[in-house]
Amino acid sequence: MTLKGGTTLYCDVFVPNELHDLSVKPQKQMPAIVAWTPYGKQNSKPNIDDFPFRAGVSADDLSGLETSAKAILLCTMNRRSHRATERHLASGKAFATPQDWEKPFTSVESTNCRLQDHLAITKRSFLEFTSKSNWVGCYSPKYAIARRRFLMLIPQYPNMILTMAHALNQRDDSYVNPNIPALINQTISQYDVSTGSSYWASSFVTSDEGQKFLAISHILTTEAPDPVCRSSVLDLQTNEYWVDLTYCHAANENAFDTSIPLDLDYGTYGFRSTSADSISEMSTFAETNASFAFNISWKATSQTLLNGGSGIIAFGAGPANATEWGLPACQSSGTLTLNGTTHVIDADNSFTWFDRQVSFGAPKNWTWFELNFPGSAIKASVWAYDLGVTGQSPYQFATVRVGHSMQVLAYTWTPNMKNTWVSPKSGLVYPLEWTLDFENGDYLDVQSIRPDQEMYGSNALVDSAYEGFITVRGRFQGQESGFGVVEMVTAYQ
Repeated sequence: MTLKGGTTLYCDVFVPNELHDLSVKPQKQMPAIVAWTPYGKQNSKPNIDDFPFRAGVSADDLSGLETSAKAILLCTMNRRSHRATERHLASGKAFATPQDWEKPFTSVESTNCRLQDHLAITKRSFLEFTSKSNWVGCYSPKYAIARRRFLMLIPQYPNMILTMAHALNQRDDSYVNPNIPALINQTISQYDVSTGSSYWASSFVTSDEGQKFLAISHILTTEAPDPVCRSSVLDLQTNEYWVDLTYCHAANENAFDTSIPLDLDYGTYGFRSTSADSISEMSTFAETNASFAFNISWKATSQTLLNGGSGIIAFGAGPANATEWGLPACQSSGTLTLNGTTHVIDADNSFTWFDRQVSFGAPKNWTWFELNFPGSAIKASVWAYDLGVTGQSPYQFATVRVGHSMQVLAYTWTPNMKNTWVSPKSGLVYPLEWTLDFENGDYLDVQSIRPDQEMYGSNALVDSAYEGFITVRGRFQGQESGFGVVEMVTAYQ
């Protein structure tokens, strides 16, 4: 493994019963995944400018290691210290108890625990390993091996999959794949229609301080009875939650004007574009009375995901059609303001999934999953909805973007009704766990990490929506873990 400055690190991976170039096993009390990089002088701090480094660890060494595995990635400055550190570990004297392991996790000064400093890793094989392991990077001045300070990547937040967004925002030359026969003109579909439509975005962002958030922005322009503007922010490290729903009205008619870039202005909420095609460069903003605000911009660096394979799906009795497409991995920048503190978004480690829907009907209810898989370009838009038609079974299908191709998979959706949350405001019952069994043999177990993630609207049942952060485990297109968003809406009962 070679740092940008030219320094060579000697690295090995070893796990219980499956050793890689090492003759020692990790202690049983080690946490799930730990990695460290010893540095030469006891009083020297790691040179953050050395990162990102060009990793020399093979994909074979790292494949198959999950969060539940006990493993170490050990990197040292020279072969002699590498062997000495191995012996120190094998002797059981490096760390004595599980309590000792926990000390660096809680005592590291926040100024020495900046995620982006330690997770900006470029090698894909290493990236996949770290992103599956819930790692947080912290420099620990308290603990040393062979009198060397070290850098640790630790599973500080076990209920959270780090987004590793620098691997997830993509760099496609165009958001359009000319080989896919889409049934829509995306630019034209960006403008609003008289019957109303939906503009939605989820942004997984990392701040310059290394904090990670999920921000959701949504405008429903339907005038039945009133347009709805709603937004939320979830702190992915503390689970602190901010939410707002406002009944709003357009400030002007610009959203219908096809002679200018999209300008959806609803006063304190909006979606806008600064590019002629109304897609290549976009932004959304929300200014709320709920102690938060954001202004997030993105570039269409991700190829389009066309729901149903062509961008048009049945979405209501009749059946009524809906245009449904998304840009699932757009490089993002901007700011979040939470409780009066403004956080600048790190564009290299943040991404936005923009979703556009123009529907001429609505199902009785629906559940939708946005699925992302760290270290992979695979994206999935997963629907389950009841059209409300007698004798018509619910639709359950996933549109999966694999590379530049799309697949449509049938699946069976099973919510766990023994694990639910009942909203004290809407009275709606929301499941918090689901099993997705796909027709190709893949499966996913999905969980919401926080029960209360409802955006409540008092005027109509359909105004309320559960928009929650989820984690994913299982087997899907070669992936074993992921994260995303679940949306649950009941239009009528």
